Amino acid sequence: MGAVRRTPIVVIVATLGLVGPATAHAECPGADVPSPEQSERSAKIAVRCLVNEARQAHGLQRVRPHAVLAGVGRRHAHDMVDRGYFSHRSLDGRSPIQRITGGGYRRDRQGRLTTGEVLAWARDEADTPATIVDAWLDSPSHRRVLLYGRFRFAGAAVTIGLPRDGITDGTTYAMEFGT
Repeated sequence: MGAVRRTPIVVIVATLGLVGPATAHAECPGADVPSPEQSERSAKIAVRCLVNEARQAHGLQRVRPHAVLAGVGRRHAHDMVDRGYFSHRSLDGRSPIQRITGGGYRRDRQGRLTTGEVLAWARDEADTPATIVDAWLDSPSHRRVLLYGRFRFAGAAVTIGLPRDGITDGTTYAMEFGT
């Protein structure tokens, strides 16, 4: 299981399976807009854009959107919100790699499979794509996932609601990566 970093408003968790903070957001529309004030689609595009800005700043190729990874992240984020938990391992015991391969993601052309996942939830002023990606980049375990050079694909999910009973004003984020 990945490391956990908790702050009063933002909670983030990262994992890398198997094997500089973004500061200029002009190229990523919606980056500084609170996620509840924009569509989930706009917020997830902003998250992926910010991750790609960070990757390019470190000489890495951009991750391309992948429908299977996005679907896995969306289902996991919704499950955490609906069932009131926050973990890489789902309540039925599946790990990120089990959820990703179970969702239909396959090995690369060389027969390898490396996956990664980052999670977060936020509320109030911390609930923007930029704040979430900056927090991930400030955490060594999350940064390692976001800046892993072999990742070629990613799927971001942004779900309105929190993975805590009785707290509904916030957003849960999941981003899945694959080779």
